[in-house]
Amino acid sequence: MDELALLCNVYAQGPGTLRVLHRAGIRTLENACAASDWALAELLESTPSEARRFVREARLLLENRDERQLQAEDSASEAWSA
Repeated sequence: MDELALLCNVYAQGPGTLRVLHRAGIRTLENACAASDWALAELLESTPSEARRFVREARLLLENRDERQLQAEDSASEAWSA
């Protein structure tokens, strides 16, 4: 699943918000994290504080993705050395 779509669903924004973000050029979690609070709030039709929560959730998903990638790399190197 697209990580930004997952964020929109987890954050209870849904596919409509995903379309709005895509139209604004926000297509990845990294793009969402780089957006200003005010611009994101306008896109989400919310407040800057709610936009900051949205970005916090995006960062958590990014951290989890990075952690999963590290675990996969560790598993691959263990299999290679065995």
